[in-house]
Amino acid sequence: MTDHTPTDKDEISRQMRLRAAPPPVMRLSRKALVAIGGVSALALAAALGFALLGRPASSAKPELYRVGGPPPETLQTLPADYTRRAGSAGVPQLGPPLPGDLGRPILAAQANGVDVSAPAIGSTATEPDPARTAADAARQRAVQESETARLSILFLSGVRPAGSTTTEQPADAALLSSTQGAEQPRSVLGLPPPPFTVQAGAIISGALVTGLRSDLPGAAIGQVTDDVYDSVSGRHLLIPKGSRLIGAYEADVAFGQSRLSLIWTRLILPNGRAITLDDMRATDPQGFSGLEDRIDNRWGERLRTAALTTVLAVGSASGVSSGDDAIARALTQGVSGGVNAFGEGLVAKGLDVAPRLTIRPGFAFRVIVSRDLVLEPYGDR
Repeated sequence: MTDHTPTDKDEISRQMRLRAAPPPVMRLSRKALVAIGGVSALALAAALGFALLGRPASSAKPELYRVGGPPPETLQTLPADYTRRAGSAGVPQLGPPLPGDLGRPILAAQANGVDVSAPAIGSTATEPDPARTAADAARQRAVQESETARLSILFLSGVRPAGSTTTEQPADAALLSSTQGAEQPRSVLGLPPPPFTVQAGAIISGALVTGLRSDLPGAAIGQVTDDVYDSVSGRHLLIPKGSRLIGAYEADVAFGQSRLSLIWTRLILPNGRAITLDDMRATDPQGFSGLEDRIDNRWGERLRTAALTTVLAVGSASGVSSGDDAIARALTQGVSGGVNAFGEGLVAKGLDVAPRLTIRPGFAFRVIVSRDLVLEPYGDR
């Protein structure tokens, strides 16, 4: 019996192997890895683009209110008042005004506490009515007491007790205090307001004539879109639609803020008369303070800043080598430290970029009256 002697080198090496062959390893296809990586990159890019896209703005959105242009022809052909309508022949006609008919001056004087009461019919100047005289004296005394109390409150508000420290008032508290009326709350019932008054709490509807943008502070112009009548009877037109509002807006916008603060300082009627509004704030139609329209969070600038700082950091780190001598290593570390500090400054400024808020012309707003406005009648219902 002869032994079989292998002659092939592969056969000899297989027989002389000391350990067993390892199990085969399953490998992934390179094409599958490339496809999965491409799909993941596209999904990440789509998610990032959707997040940075923001609110879509429709360019074909109609204007909310037409703040300019002549009135329609149908309105121009209507009669000026109800007395010229058909079927109004039974309305009595008033005669010419009498020489002593001074209704408006008398009402204005009574609002200021001046005695303008006329003597009763049949009485003489030498025989005053005791009851009327006592009532006039009580009215004047009440007006003087209220004026004295108001002045004392104004003078005492600036006095601080000894030892008290002054603290800086927060910005939100200062803005809130500006919206409050100058009158202090009273524990007694005040005099009735004049008949031609728009009392605090009334709402004035309007629309913007000029646009607003939070890059810089500036002036704003609005226009009243609805007639405003007196608060006492609701019959006298005091602020007609078409009146102009003059105001200003602030540019101090913080990160995450979506509303622009707007205050109105002046109201100009169509006849040229004007009245000061004492910084009355604008709200949206729902009553929320400030206006919100378009928001640009400026993510593009922040991403560019982040990419630039990443490139600077990689460049500074790649310049450090352990094989260099001490002088070259010190120079390289100094340059990389300066580049890192510059990159950190860029990141701090890039992340501190405030969003850009834009309010387009024609945007509807409301003005909540914060103090009584005494006006002249512009017309009746």
